Amino acid sequence: MTEFNTKLVHQPAQHDNNTGAVTVPIYKATTFKYPEVCAQIKDDYSRSGNPTRRAVEEQLAALEEGDYGFCFSSGMAAIHAALAIFKKKVITCLLETRFMAGHFGYFMNSLSGGG
Repeated sequence: MTEFNTKLVHQPAQHDNNTGAVTVPIYKATTFKYPEVCAQIKDDYSRSGNPTRRAVEEQLAALEEGDYGFCFSSGMAAIHAALAIFKKKVITCLLETRFMAGHFGYFMNSLSGGG
């Protein structure tokens, strides 16, 4: 076998290689430098995105054969992103009886508009 038959081995090219590394390093920076005032940059603050997160999201999209992949720092952030699109629509949602209190409160107050 001369080629790998998997997408997991070959991540999308990142073009952020100042070191010769073949994989994207873990960026722990919280802020990124602007080359000039009001410049458009890809990353300005780690919570809104950084090169490491972008690499993971692109890899997930490639693995799932999707256009985009999304990573979240918490389960609540993921739940909100997945369900907030329904906020102005009437939907029926069945909740498990062992649903965590914080999640239940989110469904009853934030997502439903008050109960």
